[in-house]
Amino acid sequence: MKISLKVLLINAMMALSIAATPANPEKQMVSHSVGDDMVIFVKPRKMPTANKTSSSKPITYDVTLSTQTDSVSVTYTLITKAPTLSADSTGVNGLRSFANERIYVEPKSKEWVYRLRFKMPAETFRETFCSTDSMELKTGNCTFLLPPKKQTKEAEINRMALKIIELNKK
Repeated sequence: MKISLKVLLINAMMALSIAATPANPEKQMVSHSVGDDMVIFVKPRKMPTANKTSSSKPITYDVTLSTQTDSVSVTYTLITKAPTLSADSTGVNGLRSFANERIYVEPKSKEWVYRLRFKMPAETFRETFCSTDSMELKTGNCTFLLPPKKQTKEAEINRMALKIIELNKK
C-alpha cells in the first residue's frame, strides 16, 4: 500500500497541531464520589507575584468543587519574608473580597509560610477563574497576577471542573 506525500504531510500537520495544544484539562484534576457527593480537586498551580519588589514568593493554589454546595474553595500557600501579613481576606480581580480561613502559619528558614483558604460562590468563580482575561489575587500587601496567556489555559481546566460538577448535580 502506497501512501501519497500529501497524506503524509496532512498527518504530520495534524500531529503537530495536537502536540501544540495544552494538556488535556481532565488530567489536571482528580474526582472522588462519596455517597451522593462528587468532589473535584484541581491540582495545585502557581501564580506569580505582580511585581518584582513584592515581599512574597509566587503562591501555589488549588481549587475544590463539590456537587453538594454552590461554592468553590480556593486554598493557597503564601510565603513571605516577614510575619506581618494581614491575611484576613483575599480580593479577586478587584471585584469582591472573601474572608480567609487561616489553616496555619509557620516559620520556615528565614520566611513565613501561610496556608489560607477562602470560599466563593460558583458564579463568581466562573466570572473570575474561568475568564480568559488576566486574573489578580490580593492578600494583605501581596498581589499575584496570571497574565491572559496563562489564564486562558487555567480557565479551560476550571471550566471543565465546573462542567463536571454541574453534570453530576442531582
